[in-house]
Amino acid sequence: MKTYAYISLISYYLELIFNHSISCLIQNLTVVSVDTIDFLLKPKRGEESIVPVLLNAIQENQNCVDFVSATCRLLLNISLSKKGVSKIINAGGGIVLQDLIKMTQALEVVRPSLSILHNLAYGSASLLGELVKIDCASSIIATLRSSPKDHDLCTASFGLLGLLGRADKDTRETISNQKIISMVLDTIQEIKMLNLQVKAFSLLNSIDYTVGNELFIKTAKRILDSMQDYPGDREIQYNGCKILLKLVTAAPKSRALKTLIRTGSGKKCLSLVPNSCRCVRDMLLREL
Repeated sequence: MKTYAYISLISYYLELIFNHSISCLIQNLTVVSVDTIDFLLKPKRGEESIVPVLLNAIQENQNCVDFVSATCRLLLNISLSKKGVSKIINAGGGIVLQDLIKMTQALEVVRPSLSILHNLAYGSASLLGELVKIDCASSIIATLRSSPKDHDLCTASFGLLGLLGRADKDTRETISNQKIISMVLDTIQEIKMLNLQVKAFSLLNSIDYTVGNELFIKTAKRILDSMQDYPGDREIQYNGCKILLKLVTAAPKSRALKTLIRTGSGKKCLSLVPNSCRCVRDMLLREL
C-alpha cells in the first residue's frame, strides 16, 4: 500500500507544480524494485501512464536541473524493460530526450538521457532511424568533446554512437574522424572499466578505417592492450578481433601493423581468444 500511495502522490504533484521537494520525491524512486517499475507502467483505469507525465514535466521544467536529472534517472530505470522502452517511445520520449541533450550542458541530465536513448535505440530500429535523421550523433560528439573524461558520459555516448554508426553510412563517416577515434583510444587507455571498454569497442567496430589514417598502429596497440586486460569478456575479444581485421584489410601492405599483431604480445593475446571468437580470429590470422 505504501508504494501505491507514494506513486499516486508523485503523479498528483507532477501535474501541479515542480520544485526541489518534488525532485526529492522522485529521487527516492530512482532505485526501485521490478514490482514498482511494473506498477508505474500500469495506470489505473481512466488514468494516464506516468511516462508521458514525466516527459511533459521534463519539457516544462528544463531549467530545473535537479528535477530533470531525477526524472531522467527514473525514466532510465523504466527503460531497462521492453515494456518500458515501448511506453517511452510511444510517448515521444526519443525526441524529448534528444532536444534535452541539445539544450542543456548539465552532465547530471545528459548522462541518464544518453543512457535512455541507447536503451530505446537498441530496442527500436524505427527510433534509431529517427535519431539518424535528426543528426543525434553531432549532439553526442559535441557533448563528448566538452567532457571527454567523464566515465558515465563516455559509456553512454560510445554505446549510442556505435548503434548510430552501424545504422547509417553518413553517421559512420562522421564518427570515423581521426580526432574522434583518438579520443576514444585515449579514453580506453585511461579508464579501465569493463562497461566503458565494451561500449568503446562496439563504437570502434562500427567505424570505417581508410587508407591514410595515421591511427592504425595506435588503434591496434590500444585494442590489443584491452584484449589482454579482459581475456574473459566475449564482447571485448570478438569486437577486438573484428577491429584488427578491419585495420589489416584497410592497410594490407602495412608490415608494421601486421608485425605488431602477429608477434610478441599480439601473438600471445590472440592465442588467448576464447573458442566462441575463434572464427573471426582465424579470419584475422589468414590476413597477416
